[in-house]
Amino acid sequence: MDEPFPPKKSSAVKADAPKAKKPASKKNSAAKKTAGNSNAATKKPVLTNKTAAEKKNAVPAKKTAAKTADKKTTKKNINICFICDDNYAMPTGVAITSLKLNRNTELLYNIYIIQNGLKQENLTALKKLSDINFTINFLDGTKIADYSSVSGIKSANHVSTSALYKFNLPEIFPKLDRILYLDGDVLIRDSLEKLYFIDFEDNYAAACPDMGAEFFVKQYNLRLGTDFDYYFNSGVLLLNLNLLRNEKTSEKLLDYRINGKNDFMDQDAFNVCFAGKIKWISFLYNFTVTSYEKFYADTICNYYHIENQTKEELYLNAKIVHLCSLRKPWKYIDAFGSEEWLGYFVKSTFLNFGLKRITMDLANSDFFSHSETEILVKQIPSTPVENPAVSVITPVYNSEKYLKTCIESLMLQKF
Repeated sequence: MDEPFPPKKSSAVKADAPKAKKPASKKNSAAKKTAGNSNAATKKPVLTNKTAAEKKNAVPAKKTAAKTADKKTTKKNINICFICDDNYAMPTGVAITSLKLNRNTELLYNIYIIQNGLKQENLTALKKLSDINFTINFLDGTKIADYSSVSGIKSANHVSTSALYKFNLPEIFPKLDRILYLDGDVLIRDSLEKLYFIDFEDNYAAACPDMGAEFFVKQYNLRLGTDFDYYFNSGVLLLNLNLLRNEKTSEKLLDYRINGKNDFMDQDAFNVCFAGKIKWISFLYNFTVTSYEKFYADTICNYYHIENQTKEELYLNAKIVHLCSLRKPWKYIDAFGSEEWLGYFVKSTFLNFGLKRITMDLANSDFFSHSETEILVKQIPSTPVENPAVSVITPVYNSEKYLKTCIESLMLQKF
């Protein structure tokens, strides 16, 4: 299961939650409209003279950029980008530590951190992660672009405006043909060599479908007015920089971010503007904790076309664990992945900073959500409860396949 592979649709997904019907393999009309409207009024970020000069001097990519990129890329270099501010300096440091400990020491890893006003103590701690064939490089976000005009647009409140720097990565790195962007809330258990050097096949990027997006309060196609086969998570994103520069996607992304529908910061813009140009990769390279907590193993395996595995096996086989839940292990002792994350934290350069965490009471937590479904189901008593506050009778004749979903929804109710 090491190789990235394209997932396949499966009707088994429908067993856990209702799913909107959609025709197979249709391009997103909204994406076409956005991509074609290059004259639309767009508030562009203010680029510095240095960045503009780099952009001007960049060698234009050819039409066969994706194939050319694969020929030019040398397997001696892996370029990885993180974006962080002071709020995410420590988690990003732990993520980089996990990569450092699991890297292939025969390769050269160039770690680029786009930072926005980091405190000196955080800069120093991150810089100390440098090692042989493992370099830490800083880029000052304030000198790259100004997104203050975009910051007021409605989006997920736990995602920083700094995430918008992802839009300009093709121009920020004019001499690179590809780069792997990673969120700071990941644990990397792999050298990433097989992922990094995959063939783009003339696609903009390589990414993993987000299974959880199928079951948001409003399914992504209904929410965005699109016709996607999949909606991807942008926290692990391998970018084909040559092709992106050639087709000027940075402008299209920002235009959609300002004028389109955005509920999830940069993610909606990437999905709309990259529609039909994504190389799908394995769930194991973007093992989203939210999907792991919400769904049963067979549902996950069917959706991602993975051979049958238990939940424990899926977790153990993951190459990149994405701690994208609101319950972060650096905040909660009993959050998912807390022990593994702590193991990397104590080996990081942030150990002397200390760590203040609290426990999380699932029954009374403000974070009580569908994420706790399976934990709660396991707590159902095997014997009748005396004097129950609520009793429920459910017929199951010819509706057995819906029983699991029914019980899960009942367990989420409050009174």
